[in-house]
Amino acid sequence: MKKILLLNPPFLPNYSRDSRSPAVTKSGTIYYPIWLSYAAGYLLKNGINVKLIDAVTDPIPWKLFTKMLTDENYDIIAVHTSTPSIESDGEIAQDIKKIVPNAMVYLTGTHPSALPEETLKMFPELDGVIKGELEIPLLDLAQGKEPGEVRGLIYRENNKIYSGKESDFVRNLDDLEWVSKVYRTFLDPSKYFYSALRYPVITINAGRGCKYHCSFCVLPQVMTGHQVRLRSIEDIIEELKYIKKEMPWVKEIMFEDDTFTSNHEWLQEFCMQLIRKNIKLRWSANARADLDSRTLTLMKYAGLRLLFVGFESPNSETLKTIKKGISPEDQETFMIRTRAAGILVHGSFIFGLPGEDKKEILEAIEYAIKLAPDSCQFFPLIPYPGTNIYSQLDKNDLISFKKFSEYLTPEGYHSTVVNYPDLSKEMILKLCYYARIAFYKRTHYYLRKILQILKNPGEAPRIFRAYMNFRKHIK
Repeated sequence: MKKILLLNPPFLPNYSRDSRSPAVTKSGTIYYPIWLSYAAGYLLKNGINVKLIDAVTDPIPWKLFTKMLTDENYDIIAVHTSTPSIESDGEIAQDIKKIVPNAMVYLTGTHPSALPEETLKMFPELDGVIKGELEIPLLDLAQGKEPGEVRGLIYRENNKIYSGKESDFVRNLDDLEWVSKVYRTFLDPSKYFYSALRYPVITINAGRGCKYHCSFCVLPQVMTGHQVRLRSIEDIIEELKYIKKEMPWVKEIMFEDDTFTSNHEWLQEFCMQLIRKNIKLRWSANARADLDSRTLTLMKYAGLRLLFVGFESPNSETLKTIKKGISPEDQETFMIRTRAAGILVHGSFIFGLPGEDKKEILEAIEYAIKLAPDSCQFFPLIPYPGTNIYSQLDKNDLISFKKFSEYLTPEGYHSTVVNYPDLSKEMILKLCYYARIAFYKRTHYYLRKILQILKNPGEAPRIFRAYMNFRKHIK
């Protein structure tokens, strides 16, 4: 059996590769390296010697890291990457290859999944890239399969690039190790923070894949696919029991599925089981604005605290263009229902979608204030390679950049590489800034937060920490 190192490499401080839009966040949110963590757990469960290092939250001096590499004698090293950090991550991976030339060094993540051959051409010292989900290819490699027999591997041999077998998904997600166990083994959960969630938080997956086809969303298009695979309710509940017993300091669970609420029947049964088995844990999840009142009420009784919802736009034509499958009326009804059920909502909007102009973006800002979610993010459109929206914009010469690092500002915050004739990149970013000011710097919003803290003192730590991180971005 091979010895494996999984590395979330150093980059900018607090950089989150596992966010759907990788960046340094303005609120101080720091994501768990969830993809590497699930892969580490799967390998451990199959008897593989594996180590996981998050060098973002736990930076390692280069000399010490070099010594560890030579002392540990890893056979396989997988370095996780993202579009904005690809140039830096690829160079680190090549440096590792020079230090331990006998190790096989691979890049993983959305970017090499979307552009495998291009990535290997950028970094000629690397042995390959892993497309899609990591577990099966890494296990194949660990068990000594030849590169051509490894599912999801694009590899280099004799200076030529070849493809292994077709990528495959983990079909039965109950075969995965509980990621909470992996966090306890390799990471320090106190170093991960989500501004909308109670701290400390643990993020887990109940499923993978998304049946919806939003044109901008990268994970289903290059990693998880559009067929939803769900863990059994029994397996999830057992993990929640484990967290409650072994990690009693955890204040909230976040289900980081692409769309946790996509299967309403499964969702209702899950909530019923939580209630019946008296699993008293607060939890939050990613959702769509299509839930009825009965389901929302049931979710609230089952411990739901907050839903992350992408509203994107108030314009019905724009929503159709990006294949959102939701109308503005659906969104407004959803907010009425969540308020009635006592559920918080973190909303998000995208500025610079195809067909939008400045007037429509200003209308979106007013719409966000009208919807009045508990908190809100305003993203510039970030078209990632491998998505339909990237292909559409690139075909029309509306994407412009020289380096992938231009997907970020110099500080590491979200930027955009889109430039329309009548809506420049600079204007899109200015409108995002204006939206933050308009949404957050309102007396009504401050009063609402004070009342929220008075009513639920447990909300205070995350509100104060998020505010201290965020305040400089709303001056």
